[in-house]
Amino acid sequence: LLDEQGMPSDVFFEDEPMTIELALRSSVEARRLEALCFVRSLEGVLVFTLTSGILDVELRPGAAELAVTLPRNHLRPGRYALDLYVLTGAPQDYLLGAIGFEVIASRDPDADPRRSRDNLGLVTVEHEWSGLRQGAPHRV
Repeated sequence: LLDEQGMPSDVFFEDEPMTIELALRSSVEARRLEALCFVRSLEGVLVFTLTSGILDVELRPGAAELAVTLPRNHLRPGRYALDLYVLTGAPQDYLLGAIGFEVIASRDPDADPRRSRDNLGLVTVEHEWSGLRQGAPHRV
């Protein structure tokens, strides 16, 4: 797990980038590869999945790396676990609880303090509210 500066970390701020770098070791050649990163709460609730889709590759036996970056970490403060699943045409690996990490409140001094409540869910969802309209709705 890498922070915004590319440094290893297990603590990340809300709304800031984080990168998951997968170090692989293959014992076979493969032309296709798919990686899935399952982010779960410590209670085991699946929060979201990052999928590479099927990649056309020239995987050779030996070491390889693959990375995925979240440009903006939407996770709310809390502790999380990462499960990793890599598929090729050969037997594959499924690592449960491969690594844990923590998300802490945004370091933005202008962040809305109401978001610091811990009963707002596991992720922050982008949304926009309309202005207040008064009177009878104009719906047909």
